[in-house]
Amino acid sequence: LFGSIPDYIANKAPCSVLMVKKHEVRHISWIKKMRELVFKK
Repeated sequence: LFGSIPDYIANKAPCSVLMVKKHEVRHISWIKKMRELVFKK
């Protein structure tokens, strides 16, 4: 459902796992990443 890595983690976890997928428009996520790089704290 979410890809092979999240599936692997969910299957190996010793407890219940809740995964949430957030849809984000590609250019918005790119802008957020660039802003974080420019304004590092």
